[in-house]
Amino acid sequence: MLDDLKAKYRGATTFSFGNGPRMADDILELVIQGRKTASCGALRDYDGAARLPVAGQYFIVKDGRRKPGAVIRVTQVTINSATEVTEEFALATGEFSSREEWFDDLVAYFGGHEAWTEDTPLVCWRFELVEVLTDRFGMGDLVALTQSGAPRDPFDFRLSSHSHHRQ
Repeated sequence: MLDDLKAKYRGATTFSFGNGPRMADDILELVIQGRKTASCGALRDYDGAARLPVAGQYFIVKDGRRKPGAVIRVTQVTINSATEVTEEFALATGEFSSREEWFDDLVAYFGGHEAWTEDTPLVCWRFELVEVLTDRFGMGDLVALTQSGAPRDPFDFRLSSHSHHRQ
């Protein structure tokens, strides 16, 4: 299945959101529901420019069991400090009700106030859901999208035969 997906989405790489199986599942569910359309990470955690997400790039997002759960396509990448992150971007990460809540969680996730300041450069990226590959969250291919964003046939449960990064 993974080889078919990499053939369909040329250049696609795989990753899981979060820092463990439970978080990977929880965040993947937000992506599938359309509630998460943005993410970010500390620039210092990327291994050079070659590892940064690029607009147009595909990612195969794995679930907590390391199985493909969805395909996303990067639509925008910016480098910002936390002070430059807008309320709208923070809400697009799908997990928070305010920018302040987003920032507090970022500080906790990335290791505390000493290692994280509002001046820490962030790689902020937006993405769109392209295809749902799992039915673990009760949504399956019913919400799968084509690359153009049009809904797929809800009765077509097959993957076409020519069918991160850390967070």
